[in-house]
Amino acid sequence: MKRSVLIAMVLSLACTAFTGCTTNTPGLLKSAGAVTETTGIAETKSAEATDSAAAQAAEAAQPAPSPSSTDNLAGIPAYDPDAIPADRMQQGQGFVENGALFVRYIGVEKKDLGGMPGIVLEYELTNLSEEAVYSQTLYLEVYQSAKQLKNPFGFEPAYLAAPMLEPKQTLVFRDEYLLDNEADPVEAKIRQFLVLTSDPPWVVKTFPLE
Repeated sequence: MKRSVLIAMVLSLACTAFTGCTTNTPGLLKSAGAVTETTGIAETKSAEATDSAAAQAAEAAQPAPSPSSTDNLAGIPAYDPDAIPADRMQQGQGFVENGALFVRYIGVEKKDLGGMPGIVLEYELTNLSEEAVYSQTLYLEVYQSAKQLKNPFGFEPAYLAAPMLEPKQTLVFRDEYLLDNEADPVEAKIRQFLVLTSDPPWVVKTFPLE
């Protein structure tokens, strides 16, 4: 065998042992193709995983659904100023702010307030308007035996100090008051704070103490 032919055969065998060689050997081309194909699958799966993670992150970033207006407005009648009683006293629930706010009393429970007998008055406000309003526009009075009750800090609250109500939003409030006695019923009264008439509508309710 000629020396040149022997050298060529040795080089060919050496190239076969290393995938980095560039040859025309069909086996190496097939292997290279398989590697490329496998890499392509891996890249596709990696891209799909990235897209899935991004979709999950985007979904998690979405704000939680707010209460629907249907839930908030359930049980609230249509505003009719002519339906307000002549004495302007709406019992248990009713409208203030020309129908923009709806008040509903929930209840009263006794509570010990720093060693003194007291109550927690619970009620809710619903903003029926299309604009945000502050509940500070309402005035709340609580009476027992013709005496206006004070909060645990010794004040007679002049208005509701509470957050803003967004359109169609309902908020529940729990206010504490010191009792004059533990027997007589308690009366709560809410009306618009600033009024231009001498007989604004009130939302009132009397609670017996049990």
